[in-house]
Amino acid sequence: MQLVKDFMAEVATNDKFSSLYISAYDVGRGGGGGGGGVIQTAAADTIGDGVGHGFADVHRSMDAYVKCAESLAKCGKVLESLDLYVRCFQVGPLPANFLWQVSTSFLGFIRKQQILTAAAQDGTRSPPPPHRTPFHCGACDLVLRDPVTLHCGHTFCRQCVAGPCKPQCSKCGLRTSYQPHVNVLVKSLVEKLWPEQLRAAELLEEGKALLRQDKPHSALIKFNQAFYTGGENYELLNMRSRTLIKLGLNENALLDADRVVQMRPKWFKGHFTRGTALYLLGRYQEALFEFSLSTMFGENFQKLKPHISEVLQRLLVMYSKEMETPELENWDFITHGYLAYLNTAIGGPGKFEKPVNSFEKKEEDNCSKSVVRQLCETRSITELVRQIFAEISNNKYHSSADEELDHFTVNKSLLEESDFDCVLCCGKLLNPVTTACGHTYCTECLEHNFDYSFYCPLCLTSLPPSLALSKKYTTEFVEELINVYHNSNRLMLISNWKKEMEIQDGMYLPVFVCTNAFPSVSCPLHVFEPRYRLMIRRCIDSGSRSFAMISHCRPPMKFAQFGTMLEIKDRLMTGNGCSFLSTIGTRRFKVLGRKERDGYDMAKVEFIRDEIVPETKLAELRSLHDNTRRRGLEWFNDFRHEIKLEILRTVGFPPELEDNWEQLDDGPAWMWWLLSLLPLGLNAHVDLLANTSLEVRLTVINRILGRIEQSALNRCITSTPGRK
Repeated sequence: MQLVKDFMAEVATNDKFSSLYISAYDVGRGGGGGGGGVIQTAAADTIGDGVGHGFADVHRSMDAYVKCAESLAKCGKVLESLDLYVRCFQVGPLPANFLWQVSTSFLGFIRKQQILTAAAQDGTRSPPPPHRTPFHCGACDLVLRDPVTLHCGHTFCRQCVAGPCKPQCSKCGLRTSYQPHVNVLVKSLVEKLWPEQLRAAELLEEGKALLRQDKPHSALIKFNQAFYTGGENYELLNMRSRTLIKLGLNENALLDADRVVQMRPKWFKGHFTRGTALYLLGRYQEALFEFSLSTMFGENFQKLKPHISEVLQRLLVMYSKEMETPELENWDFITHGYLAYLNTAIGGPGKFEKPVNSFEKKEEDNCSKSVVRQLCETRSITELVRQIFAEISNNKYHSSADEELDHFTVNKSLLEESDFDCVLCCGKLLNPVTTACGHTYCTECLEHNFDYSFYCPLCLTSLPPSLALSKKYTTEFVEELINVYHNSNRLMLISNWKKEMEIQDGMYLPVFVCTNAFPSVSCPLHVFEPRYRLMIRRCIDSGSRSFAMISHCRPPMKFAQFGTMLEIKDRLMTGNGCSFLSTIGTRRFKVLGRKERDGYDMAKVEFIRDEIVPETKLAELRSLHDNTRRRGLEWFNDFRHEIKLEILRTVGFPPELEDNWEQLDDGPAWMWWLLSLLPLGLNAHVDLLANTSLEVRLTVINRILGRIEQSALNRCITSTPGRK
């Protein structure tokens, strides 16, 4: 008898029986019952005596029919399996666990349709998501309870992002490298603006705790209090619906579940709760459809299988009583086309085709009513499942967006100007950023604080260095609330930091007081002082990436009167907030005015340029130029190898000679490169920067080279004796 039980499974996996059963099906249809008997006998002989006798007993064994139905379900033939189960249930009801395999195939088909539809929509443009204000939790869309702001600037309830791993934003996908604390400012604002919703959230959590303790009556009281305190929300209604189900108040539970599905059409928990209420009310067709939607939207397979099995059992009992069909013993495989189903199963489960009599297209508001009506009017379980499959395959369930939730209204009269003050600058929050400890500051103020320490200015909590070095994201909740408070169509309440560097006459420029720099010459810098870290960051943020480089001078003046503009080419940040800059000189200037800002100096400057060389002196100037350049390069080439490598690493190779060098504002670039190597004092460099005569500078350089060649210094830095 064991061979009999495994027979149909053997057929479904063995190709050698395929042609035999096709012939059996054809002969059974054309040649009558006698021919079918001959083919069945031949099949028995082919398979073996034991299997042959078992096959003859299938007509009289309900257990064998159940095994056949299970084999069909394993092949993915849900409709055919259910059709056979109906006839089994006409003989007598079966326990729900007998339907485990067909329930698995049923759920598998729905999940497969979900994957296929998602893949088909991969290349199409999806509809824009509904608008959500940042006043909702980014995960549960409810009021923010113990709000925490992630590094990306999005705010969530603490319990929504709690876990052993570092939190990852469900909106943008950015992972936060630290565990954030409660946002102090956001929490105070939420408590001020939405106290009723917060109290309702507390009552909801108390009700959940009572429900876990199996105290449904007390839990229902808490849920009702939450409803009348803070109004309806989908999570509250869903929990109240489950509590009413526990208390046996299924009609009331269904009303709450209906509202949940209306508010969140694509929330699998809502469909599961509604399906449970419908099942308890005896509306099994609708319950099966709701469980199917719950599967499609992400409910766990193992959780749904027993519910699907129970619903299918009730439906099979119901439909088996309504159908007028022969008894199981009188039902023939061949005339019913059962072997043709098996042959299709052997070839592999095909894609489900939508029937001709599928759902008619209705208006959106009447669509759900039309679906329910058609489900309830089905005459067989196969017709019901076929319609459910067709409805699941409908694109609207995959492309429709959740209903837009009502926004939390902001009562401006509850807010004050001081709610948006920055404690560091005492001004209005500009581009607010929240630290890991939960305090909010202006982005610029926080950056300025990081120039001095990595501790929170308020609570002195040690902040992660990654927060200082990485990009700062504005706290969305606070930024949006500021805009609402000052009206969304207003001009900017506070303009962004003005550009520090505008390369034009008469502007105040930030000054780096250190050494002399020269036009067209590289100048590497190590920036570690807090005031200059602030200055460099502002230069980069403003977009100008330029600042003035001036050398020190004797008191009472803090810096010299002439300097060079430097342009930042590259910046390398270190773990302690310092940076290494790669800069190059651009233009010379003269200082006209001085002031100080945030610890660093500012200067009002006037850019200078060389005097135009008269035509009568060009020949003499070119001769002086060529002689000086030749002597300078020879002097450099005589350096010892290790000294030459250090020079090339610091200021680069000698620049090529420009075609129009005599017409340039600052003269030829090689001249400044050579000046940076000459052993001159700071004052001498300043004098040469201030000089606007190219002829004078070349003459000075030529004389200096002559003195160096005759000095003992030359013998120290070159590999050959100096020339006389």
